[in-house]
Amino acid sequence: MDSYNLLLLFHVFIVGPLLLHIGLNKEKINIKIYDLIHYLSIPLILYHIYRASTKISYRVPWINYIHIFLVGPLLYYIGKNKNSSPGYYYELLLLLGFSIIGHNIYKLLTLNKKN
Repeated sequence: MDSYNLLLLFHVFIVGPLLLHIGLNKEKINIKIYDLIHYLSIPLILYHIYRASTKISYRVPWINYIHIFLVGPLLYYIGKNKNSSPGYYYELLLLLGFSIIGHNIYKLLTLNKKN
């Protein structure tokens, strides 16, 4: 299994469910989860800026832009404000969680069908 498949599986089984969990359980989330997403958002943004700017991303660059301008700032804001963030931000997390799971399953199925 190559690194791209592992990345897709990581998003299906870790990232997507984590975002769904936070989006569904706003008041019940452990404060350490908020701290985790707050502190992970900075390296996430910086990494995707690097990937987009050096063009080492062999996949389409729009995924880097989504991480830079949507995912990273959203995680930073929610992590910083914890459960006092407005409800529509949690709706965005749910949307992202379902999208991440669906998109990455689709990529796994189509990628493995080609091979």
